[in-house]
Amino acid sequence: MYTILLDSSNELKTTIQENIIRRNKNVDFLHFLVIPTYKGMDMSEFTVTMEYILPVSQEYHMEILTLSDELYKEYLEYKLPLDTNLTKEAGNVSVQLTFTKVQKEVTDDGEQIKQYTRHTAPTVIKILPSASWSDMIPDSALSAMDQRILKLDALANQLSENQENLIDTKADDISYEDNTIQLIANGKKIGTKHDLSQSESDIVDFSTSDVESDDGEYTLVEF
Repeated sequence: MYTILLDSSNELKTTIQENIIRRNKNVDFLHFLVIPTYKGMDMSEFTVTMEYILPVSQEYHMEILTLSDELYKEYLEYKLPLDTNLTKEAGNVSVQLTFTKVQKEVTDDGEQIKQYTRHTAPTVIKILPSASWSDMIPDSALSAMDQRILKLDALANQLSENQENLIDTKADDISYEDNTIQLIANGKKIGTKHDLSQSESDIVDFSTSDVESDDGEYTLVEF
């Protein structure tokens, strides 16, 4: 991951740099590591905003960073997946972090709302150009080829899901419990349960293999 470290100097220092290609979406991550304490203040209590300016259009954007549950090598950790808002223009994207916190404090004059703000010095993230034939991508969509690939992926997933549903619902056994019968598919009962309870007069005993008439001939029993 593209990793940026922030210490007490308020400088954003790139410690791990990776190649980020223009128009990449949700395959690269920004990884921010921040010292937990700054001038006696717990930085985990602050809201962290990443602000950035694109290199060509000079568009301003901002993202709220999410703090990870656990420390990473004794640092506060924030991860941000990179989408096309940040990668849509090749060049140096200017980035800075802003930490903000609002806290109610009691003074001799009563309760007051106090705001804390910490800014960092800016750094740059270099976005490398992609091949020119990918310029067809509009702002709100991927390229035609990427769209076809995504449709094929969706179709494959749908076929796989249909196959799994077929396996789950295709009867492969029969359950017989308490004089009731029911189909079983993949170890689970499916369909309607049928009650086989009936009076003794309706039961035909097939305990003997042969039934003979008085004259020694076999008799056909109709049902």
